[in-house]
Amino acid sequence: MSRTSITRTLTLTAGALLAAGAVASAAPSTPTLRPLPEFGTGRDLNLDWSSAAYTAKSGYRNYEVSVTDLTTGIAEKVDALPSFMTLQDLFNGHQYRVRVRASERVCTFAVGNACLAYSPLRTYGPYSDDQQTRIDATSPTGSLEINAGAAFTNTREVTVGLAATDPLSNGEVPSGLARMRVSATDVFPCDPAPLDTSGCLTPFATSTTRTLAEGPDGVRTVRAQFEDAAYPAGSVFVVGSPTGNLSPVVTDTIVLDTTAPTIRITQSAPRLAPGGSLSVSAATSTDGASGPADSGIDPESITWQFGDGTTGTGLETSHTYTTAGTYQGRMNIRDRAGNPATATFQVVVGAGAVVQSRTLISAKRVGAVRQFRTARVAVTISRPSTVLGVLVKRGRGDDAQIVRRVRKAGAAGQVTLRFTAPKAGRYELRLRAGADEQTLMLRVRR
Repeated sequence: MSRTSITRTLTLTAGALLAAGAVASAAPSTPTLRPLPEFGTGRDLNLDWSSAAYTAKSGYRNYEVSVTDLTTGIAEKVDALPSFMTLQDLFNGHQYRVRVRASERVCTFAVGNACLAYSPLRTYGPYSDDQQTRIDATSPTGSLEINAGAAFTNTREVTVGLAATDPLSNGEVPSGLARMRVSATDVFPCDPAPLDTSGCLTPFATSTTRTLAEGPDGVRTVRAQFEDAAYPAGSVFVVGSPTGNLSPVVTDTIVLDTTAPTIRITQSAPRLAPGGSLSVSAATSTDGASGPADSGIDPESITWQFGDGTTGTGLETSHTYTTAGTYQGRMNIRDRAGNPATATFQVVVGAGAVVQSRTLISAKRVGAVRQFRTARVAVTISRPSTVLGVLVKRGRGDDAQIVRRVRKAGAAGQVTLRFTAPKAGRYELRLRAGADEQTLMLRVRR
């Protein structure tokens, strides 16, 4: 066959194929890979991308994902049929570069809408832009402390101190601390419907406040978790729920004690002579019902006020009174939770005391000695002392004149004083024994 005949034959054959529906080759478009976070949560990486536009009547459509471990330099390609896939068991701490492209086998011969022959080789479209991420599968660690480590509290409002770190991820840079959630219940409530968002995730801080659970006094628990800044690429998650790696739950406890102490004061004597020493004790005082929810008396909080401007401290103490008088003392105390209580005590300081009863003091006319009248008065005293009696003549209005003074020492019991009145009339008999005084009204008749 001549060269002219060969050329004519090839031309006719090509024309026949085109007439029967031969298809020219093309290439799929570039897919768009969803951006990856700087750090990915866990060791699995979810990828998804937009669908590529393929050549008409092409077949065997597919995607090729190129994954390069930038930490080790190892690269591999993975085929994927749909427009998403999950890379599993990646190395913690390693940084990865990912890109994707579409592929197809173009139709080489078609009749109508049916492709009867495909190219034996794949046609690849352009790669998407590179996306990079570092795998962070290491959870943070942390701790919490209620009221700076206090064992007891008398209020439900407490301060929670927090400390946390995000360790290296397999020796590589971590994503860092991001958020925390703290709760005073056994769960982390984060539901806006009942308006309880106390357990929602919030930015990490070294201190926050919480309200302890209601109920009787007793042990209360506060718990916390910490989250790093990793993010689940391509995952569907509930808004407000954890997205990064969560630490284990950490807890601390404190005893809620809102019951004040019960004070019981014992004192060595209700009465003292000047220069005498009074001993007082609160040793029998208790905190509340003395049950497991009671924090106990704090001995360091006890203060005594003795009523004469002086003070003392301690569960037991003593004080010397130098001046006669009646003193009202006060004792202040707190329990270890800070609940305060106060009690008072009294002490009388003097050389003796007139018994406060008019029936124990009497005066009567015993006879006339010339123009004078004589009266005897029995005074009862509680301890050895000197009794002073002052006889005062009452006049009109507020006029008063002292007409007699009588002193007599005696032992505990009765001391009899004798008075003579110069004339009939109304008199006041003022009696004093130590710091105690009493006035007796007398009338002397002819």
